[in-house]
Amino acid sequence: MNAIKTTDLMFSAENRKNFDTQKFADLVASIKEKGIITPLLVRPKGKTDSGPLARATYEVIAGERRLRAANELKMKEVPCTVRNMTDEEAAQIRIIENLQREDVGAIDEAEGYDLMAKKYKFTMDALASKVGKSVSYISGRMKLLSLPQEIKKAISEGIISPGHGLVLSRVKDAGEQKELCKAIIHDKLSVNAAENALSRTGFRLSDARFDTGDCEGCESNGTRQKDLFDKATNIKGRCMNAKCFMDKSSAGLNKKRDELIKKGYRVEIEEKLKNKIKGYESYHTAEIGQGERSVKKYAEKCLTCKDRIYVIENDGYNSGGIKHIVERCLKPSCLRSYGSQSTEDRSGNRAKAKKIKRVREAKRTFWINALVNKKDPVVIRSIIADIVLGDIGGHGNEIMKKYVMKAPQYGHYTIPNLHALGEKKLDQIIQDAICEKIWQLYSDDHLKYLSESIGAVVAKQWIITKEYLNSAGKPDLVRIDKELDLGLKLEESMKKSDMMKKILDTGTTKIPREITGK
Repeated sequence: MNAIKTTDLMFSAENRKNFDTQKFADLVASIKEKGIITPLLVRPKGKTDSGPLARATYEVIAGERRLRAANELKMKEVPCTVRNMTDEEAAQIRIIENLQREDVGAIDEAEGYDLMAKKYKFTMDALASKVGKSVSYISGRMKLLSLPQEIKKAISEGIISPGHGLVLSRVKDAGEQKELCKAIIHDKLSVNAAENALSRTGFRLSDARFDTGDCEGCESNGTRQKDLFDKATNIKGRCMNAKCFMDKSSAGLNKKRDELIKKGYRVEIEEKLKNKIKGYESYHTAEIGQGERSVKKYAEKCLTCKDRIYVIENDGYNSGGIKHIVERCLKPSCLRSYGSQSTEDRSGNRAKAKKIKRVREAKRTFWINALVNKKDPVVIRSIIADIVLGDIGGHGNEIMKKYVMKAPQYGHYTIPNLHALGEKKLDQIIQDAICEKIWQLYSDDHLKYLSESIGAVVAKQWIITKEYLNSAGKPDLVRIDKELDLGLKLEESMKKSDMMKKILDTGTTKIPREITGK
């Protein structure tokens, strides 16, 4: 052992970058009281000068913290063990010495493993044996290096744990990693809670509209996560690489579109179709393939019909906004007329469907009348907005774009983010979302549950609208006049538009029994 001047010792460029402040302070206090018990390991590095006063210099291989503590205490000399070694030997000793410390940071540890594996060609088994850790532990640490720099910084600073980082590494899109990291920090999510949040990201491979054969062995396939992370996860069957999934979906869509156009079929983009056909909405059409393909006459007449088109739509309900091609008929009543039912059965079903449509049109007009909470009404609005936005899937993005500069990615609505929008915007979002939900209407029981479970008074109010009256026939308008006792004395010989205007002009608040169910 030699006593070497601190001014003759040099730090290595490959030494650790991060130190625990408190533990370093404890080390300084210990050395001040007891001195340096374990000598530093150094190797000769050269001389300070070529003249007669030249002194030998040494590179610190192990003991950087002790030297830093000595410098802080203004010690002139420190005990050292001098050993001649090659650059490779010095590097390996330095890395292994740092890795075996209790206070080494997860990112420093990961970089050490990575250096040993890449530069010095250590296999995972050899590395595990050298540092006394399991292969799965080392593999998990090295996966942290694939994260964006700001997330690695958050791990180094202790803002999130290495366990959180491992959850984030399962997502391959850097943007999604950052969004999930923000949610972890903002919502103070545990590692288990972060894993649950992870299940709401990515895309279900079962919804893919392309050949998923290449996806089976891909590391972004959630089904492989147990092999990669040595732990079962709740993202089985999901693709965690959003960009790859979107690119493959777009390529498949373009290929199918080109094939259809080449065959002479009409292919339209839904957004542009709304400009070409006034009042176009997908629910006014019939999706061919939902039972209508069993119609024998379909192949004889519909194949050349101008009302049979292929529409490029957003598949928001299943795949987070991925576009797909749907074969639609612009005249669903014509398509259904080829069914195997008798004329009487078809007539009865059409009458029933017409009544359901009238009720639906009326129900679409309901809104939240009052939300009351003594503590924080914005919190209640945030909860309800989260529920209704989740129910309508990808259409939530379109609604959010009306009220924020940039809508969050599909599935990333969080109650804190919604709460930040404020009471007025939340009321608008809730109203729009409920009106958007036309095929699964909220029942009185649903609203009662919200009222009783979270203390919000959610009232449903019906009104008679022009759309509702327009969907009814003249006999129905006559019946409404009599049932509501409007005193208009409507007759079927009158023009329907005049009958509708008279009913609307009364401003009645009474509602027909077919709407209220009473």
